[in-house]
Amino acid sequence: MKSYVAGLWAAAAMVIGVLAVHADPIAIPNGDFLSPDANSGFYARPDIAVWQKATTPGWWVYGDGAWDQTTGVFYNIDPTLIDPTLENTFIDNLVSAQAAFLFAQPEVELFQVIGAKFEVGNSYQLTFGMLSSTPATPFTGAVKLGTEFDAVLYYLDDLNNRVAVGTKTVVNSSSIANRTHLTEFVLDIPVVDVNDAWAEKNIGVQFISRSSDETNSGGVWDLGNVQLSFTAGAVPEPASLAILGVGALALLRRRRM
Repeated sequence: MKSYVAGLWAAAAMVIGVLAVHADPIAIPNGDFLSPDANSGFYARPDIAVWQKATTPGWWVYGDGAWDQTTGVFYNIDPTLIDPTLENTFIDNLVSAQAAFLFAQPEVELFQVIGAKFEVGNSYQLTFGMLSSTPATPFTGAVKLGTEFDAVLYYLDDLNNRVAVGTKTVVNSSSIANRTHLTEFVLDIPVVDVNDAWAEKNIGVQFISRSSDETNSGGVWDLGNVQLSFTAGAVPEPASLAILGVGALALLRRRRM
């Protein structure tokens, strides 16, 4: 009898786990980079809604205006539709009509804190697509092989400092240097524990160029398909508990008959 009951509850636990574990999306304001609209003129703009940029670093000698242009948004258009002599750079797997660009210079970044929090019992996943400019890219040149780019999920501590919870480092390679196709990457954050410093803190999202100096600077990163999701812990909903409880009682009653 004891082994029967133990098996019954083990099966119930497995069902609860299957029922409860699923990923749900978390909205990132302007995560699709559609604002502002860049579908005119040069099809690129240095201004970008919601996302914040780093302030001009002291080593930058070209002025605030030039620094502001190191990040922005662009419209995903096939240039050959404008001029047949141009090369096709249409990104074939970009979900949105626009993407973000970040120059491969030190300290170039985009970041924001969103309304959602790192909730205890949940795990988190940030997915994003990247490509790097190639030697044939007009105006910008190529991102040097080996140059790094970080995607970060962070929280703000009591002093308002950004503290990383997890980081995914992208290292530029020949496979990423593809002008028409984003390479997808994933940053996983394990289940949040009640004792974690980031528990119940608002989620921060950051993308930052890790070019260390002028020896590995140059070129542009394209960023798109940014999505954030969470998976709730295997905690059954009340309705699931009730159904399983009724089923367990029925099986026990049948066993006694």
